[in-house]
Amino acid sequence: MIGVFYPVWGSDIPDSIREKMNQMKDGGGKKIFLVGDCAVFTGDTGMHWKKILKKKGYDAFYVDHLTMPININIPGWNLWKVPDKDKQDKLFAEAESRLKELCSSVLEGKRKNDGTSPFSRFFGWFQRMGLEAFTNYAKKFFMCDSNKCTRCGLCYRVCPQNNITIDEDKGAVSGTDCILCMKCYNLCPVSAVLVDKGSSDVKRYRRYKGPGRGINPVEYR
Repeated sequence: MIGVFYPVWGSDIPDSIREKMNQMKDGGGKKIFLVGDCAVFTGDTGMHWKKILKKKGYDAFYVDHLTMPININIPGWNLWKVPDKDKQDKLFAEAESRLKELCSSVLEGKRKNDGTSPFSRFFGWFQRMGLEAFTNYAKKFFMCDSNKCTRCGLCYRVCPQNNITIDEDKGAVSGTDCILCMKCYNLCPVSAVLVDKGSSDVKRYRRYKGPGRGINPVEYR
């Protein structure tokens, strides 16, 4: 049995996971379960990939999602805000409880299809259609406060795309391969990476540091 865990992005999965899924060979009926974590809206992400995997010969018997805190504040967008600590702790506790139930259901072989409603299917399709355009638009707002930047290189090391370079004059410089994972933005120790100039106000635009409990960010290089 195979399990795929993924963050929901625009009612789809990240590029790196998508590439691996597309490369999967014929499943021959092998069971697979899909678990996504989302913040605002799941859409039909799991069901979209269930159809793709079915054509590859896999039995995607369990599709579900967990709600986690959103990891970005965009100035001017009230819909998307990193919650405060109390709200985050509540979401973490609920997600951990749901995860235990989910694991038990998978091990017992129960079946579930999350994201089958007409609302989920329509807005899932709608988000996927506009995802590339939105991503390209959003990338233009990334910048670095060169006065704050200490040139520590953490953003460079945690970037999964190897998309960041450190310039002695400009600080962190983003290339063209950004996938908006938000690691550089959230993990910068001095909040020098910005999404528009407004996000320099760290009290108003919080950074998401993850659930903690000894979990450290992956450093790729």
